[in-house]
Amino acid sequence: MVYGCDIARVWDLDNIQSDGSANWSFSASEQRIYDLRFVDNQTIETFAQYDFRYASRWNMFTGEYFNTYDYELNTMVTDND
Repeated sequence: MVYGCDIARVWDLDNIQSDGSANWSFSASEQRIYDLRFVDNQTIETFAQYDFRYASRWNMFTGEYFNTYDYELNTMVTDND
């Protein structure tokens, strides 16, 4: 996995693409990714620089945005549904 600025890319080392491109990538255009962590086996969280209160949650395999989580209030604050 590589992430920088507002893009994250993941290579599945068991299923490498013939052209070497990432198996999965997404752009979090509203914010620069300062930190990233795994929530479970399909969800990652991204944090904006200097803001660890809110985490944007993404599907690791499709790049689809799930929701934003507020760690100070311990609740989901936005939902994709």
